Amino acid sequence: MNSSLRRYAWLWTIWITLAVYLLFFIKQDYYSSRSAQAVWDLGHFVIFFIFVSLVCLTGSLFVRLTALKQFAVVFILILLIGAGVEFVQSGMHRSASLEDVWLDLLGGILAWLLLSPSLRHNTHSRHWLKVMAVVIVFIAVWPTTAMLYDEYRAERTLPLLSGVEDSLELTRWVSQYELTIQQEVKKEGCCALKLTARGGDYVSAKLQYFPDRWREYTGLRLDIYIPDPEPVLIGISIYNDPRNENRYVWPGLAMHRYPVKPGWNTLELAYAAQINRPSTAMAPIRGVIVFIEKPRIGQTIYIDNVRLVK
Repeated sequence: MNSSLRRYAWLWTIWITLAVYLLFFIKQDYYSSRSAQAVWDLGHFVIFFIFVSLVCLTGSLFVRLTALKQFAVVFILILLIGAGVEFVQSGMHRSASLEDVWLDLLGGILAWLLLSPSLRHNTHSRHWLKVMAVVIVFIAVWPTTAMLYDEYRAERTLPLLSGVEDSLELTRWVSQYELTIQQEVKKEGCCALKLTARGGDYVSAKLQYFPDRWREYTGLRLDIYIPDPEPVLIGISIYNDPRNENRYVWPGLAMHRYPVKPGWNTLELAYAAQINRPSTAMAPIRGVIVFIEKPRIGQTIYIDNVRLVK
């Protein structure tokens, strides 16, 4: 063991312990805010920044390589370790993500840019190194910044839960089918949400990540557009999860089905009686599900102006 490695052995021990604990034994709450999830994901960035920093400080063979070879080693190491982490996580009932590997690479490359002796001693490249470091940090923290902005916007626009006006707002929605924002059909503003089915027993779109101030209102209202010439049976479900056990609660706290005519329709679902029951009084609303039962292949609906009403 070389002297540098012995000197930093305690840091390697701390890094390995911390990395294993954070990557494999702690799981983010599904109902956490998007900004909290983005901050949590930044842990990948920090862990691999520390990893490559230790490699630069203790790897005597590594520092003797040319800058290009150092970059190749860093890139391959992070790619292999990061992909391995995601593979193991997928077998532990955790979600694997290429975005996490991307953050691994960003953190490792940033550490290499700042600590590689081959780069630090090159006076001609110092300015570009600083620019590249700033760019990498910006790319890494952008998702957190974007989510914080959209959460601030959601607070400011309440009682409107979603006007579906831009791609950032689309991150409040999830579906097992195709969800897009389009401008051709809309009730107000510039856009509406387009949900396209591929057949099956039902197709749904779920709205989540909104302010927990539903008790100030009594009902949910939204606009639905049906392009087909025949009526469509549309269901709306408002759900909470009192025990915080299941991300999909069906049929939910309040639910109703509506025979929706072609063209624009305004649907409203009252929930005041259900939300004030003793069994659910302390449980926040987790989501709104809009669904079609037994849709035909290619069936489409448009959703706009999801809002709370008094």
